[in-house]
Amino acid sequence: SIEIFDKEKTLKKIKKISLIHRQCLKDVSKKLNVSKIRSLGTIAAFDLTNIDKDYGSDESNSLKKKFLDEGLLIRPLGKTIYLMPPYCISENCLYESYKKIIKILS
Repeated sequence: SIEIFDKEKTLKKIKKISLIHRQCLKDVSKKLNVSKIRSLGTIAAFDLTNIDKDYGSDESNSLKKKFLDEGLLIRPLGKTIYLMPPYCISENCLYESYKKIIKILS
């Protein structure tokens, strides 16, 4: 596992994912009505300010379906949208994911 980690340059990928999260979350904060924007390494999250807070609510289930319809495997946890992309994600794919998220939530 460690050999593959080194061979695949995983730490470099993790740094790039983290950078993209920070860049795209700035865009999210400008274009959407969100709060509690945060990221740590390859995990990013933000809270929607206009959704029912309950996990499994009709609103969050509807969002889950909209995300899936756009090819995104994102399941809102109550009002929280979180992203935890795999380390093998391409930069372009992550940027496109954020574009889709903004489109869906606009």
